[in-house]
Amino acid sequence: MYDGVCKSTYSHIRGQITRQWRQPKSLTTSKLQNEVVQESKKISIQIERQSQETFAEQSFDKVGQPIEKPMAKEWEHLPLKELEVAKKEMIGNTSEDLRELLEKQVLIESQYEAKNTCYASVDDVCCKRQKDYRKEHTAKKGTTDPLKRVYNSVIRVQLADYEDYTLVHNTMGGVLMLLMAFLLNNKLLNHNWLFLVDGQRSMKKAILHQFGWRNIRFIMDWYHLLKKCRGQLSMALKHKDYSKEVLMELKRRLWYGLHEEAIQWLEDIAEDKIKNERRLYELIEYLNRHRESLPNYALRKQLGLPNSSNPAENANNQLVSKRQKHNGMSWTDKGSQGLAKLISLDLNKERHLWLTASKFAFRFRKKAA
Repeated sequence: MYDGVCKSTYSHIRGQITRQWRQPKSLTTSKLQNEVVQESKKISIQIERQSQETFAEQSFDKVGQPIEKPMAKEWEHLPLKELEVAKKEMIGNTSEDLRELLEKQVLIESQYEAKNTCYASVDDVCCKRQKDYRKEHTAKKGTTDPLKRVYNSVIRVQLADYEDYTLVHNTMGGVLMLLMAFLLNNKLLNHNWLFLVDGQRSMKKAILHQFGWRNIRFIMDWYHLLKKCRGQLSMALKHKDYSKEVLMELKRRLWYGLHEEAIQWLEDIAEDKIKNERRLYELIEYLNRHRESLPNYALRKQLGLPNSSNPAENANNQLVSKRQKHNGMSWTDKGSQGLAKLISLDLNKERHLWLTASKFAFRFRKKAA
């Protein structure tokens, strides 16, 4: 069942199974869907049980908060000497008009974490929600609600020399609680915890709610930052070509962590080029609000540090998009989330242990040499 429903449609798998069993009327697609939902429910219960056991062992409460506030974990960053050497190499590969600015740039050491850092890439993924009433004439009178979507929250956890581990839940709070249990189960309290995010306020608020007791850091995903700038500038400026020109200059400054210069570039735009001043103001406020999460991306790349939450988006594709985002497909909450949980067993190489012992390792696996 696992291989079938995780890779193909229910109707196709029903046909294959009934042909093998030679009992055409023995299995319906709805029965197959119910099997997936029931299996995913068992998976959720077991993960919740193991999480609560971990919390109890580590003196945490039921929602993953420490019962006694632990000593603050000091953030470990790369040595300043190593940063200066990498910065010098980076400046050597930079265009001349930015070199003087970069030489004067004061580095924020905490934005360049040490090797003992655990990365959590966080993202949401959605698919089309199934209508309560499939035909228009059968819908209740007065129902004017727009078509909604089914959401799953995904975290891909990464640690050097270990294989990635993927967590999925139907709520952001739920997946963050699983992350807390996973980190404790892997004995990572003495590591840095860094979150790669897309700037969504509710997401950051949820992370701080779960991990606010600890010294954590955020890095804004580079591609989401560009997407935000592109969208705001297209609405703020009059001419498409001029918007692209401003974006290119803004991109160069943000890539090298030149926030003041980037904001100044936006503030110096002539009034006759602006069609929506509010959108431009919103972009400036956005850059100011996320200043601490906007490092020198070029330097991070030079140091081999991640700049993107792409691992979470890749997990989204594997868990949901690849199976559930096709023409004509729509899903219930239980159906979408159930499939995502089944697929996560394969991603985490947990299926064999689950089928044989009804439990999970819930730990990183060492990468093959």
